[in-house]
Amino acid sequence: MVLLLTLACAPSEESDPLLYDAARTGLEGANGPWGVHLRTADGGEDPPTDVFWATAAAEARADVGFAAATLVLIQGAGVDPTRYHWLAVHLASRGATVLVPHHGLDAADLDLNAGARALAAATDAGDVDAAAPVGVLGHGLGGEVASTWWADDDAVAGLALLGAAPHAAATVEDRVVGSVVSIVGSADGVATVEEVAAGLSRFNLIRAGVTIDTMNHYDWTDFSTEGELGRDGAGAPDLDAARTNAQWALAGWVDSCLTSSVGTWPFYRAAHDALVDGDPCELMVMGA
Repeated sequence: MVLLLTLACAPSEESDPLLYDAARTGLEGANGPWGVHLRTADGGEDPPTDVFWATAAAEARADVGFAAATLVLIQGAGVDPTRYHWLAVHLASRGATVLVPHHGLDAADLDLNAGARALAAATDAGDVDAAAPVGVLGHGLGGEVASTWWADDDAVAGLALLGAAPHAAATVEDRVVGSVVSIVGSADGVATVEEVAAGLSRFNLIRAGVTIDTMNHYDWTDFSTEGELGRDGAGAPDLDAARTNAQWALAGWVDSCLTSSVGTWPFYRAAHDALVDGDPCELMVMGA
């Protein structure tokens, strides 16, 4: 038993979950052209962090032509962070560097500063560009943790809530610089569309809300358990299509609000134009 626990906690080997392919258009939520390299960084006294970066070839970082964003993805309650790797790969394929920090007991709320420490360690190690804009993403309870960090740290430019509302104690109303996107599935049984919309209304700056038709809470994760699905709404009948719409909305926010890379590649402009039209607080529906 001890041996198994040791193996489970050991950092994984480096890998290339996606190879560079100039033919990938990145349009309408599809992966971008960059390859993706994954390395699990030893956290020292902290749990490890999974680091994803864009490559032009195996282990060779890509020059994406602009200050690509650094994104920190905070896991939901009891959700192993590897279950979000599909999303991290997508964002890195569009040029972002993505950090997915692990948390003890898979409970991000037990260590509210873990994401900030993971970002600092990655910066010191040269895994991220210190000049790149930073956004923090959080799913479910991870969104509450992310909102608390964002509210207290002006160095974090953007906040993406994925099936989440800001923590009740987070002083998000006080912040007037930055941007926020809230993306929720129409079938989310854990964070309902109404709850998420109410949370979004608390912000007093640039914000956009997107509802992904048919998506539920745990469609954001791979390998959902029976217990999770038992307290959630019905899952998307076409998960790939729902996730592609979610990627489209999230990429539009990253491209237009964090990196200002609209126009650099055709898919950046397409993602930006699809994000929201009209009232930035109105929840638009994608995939209906």
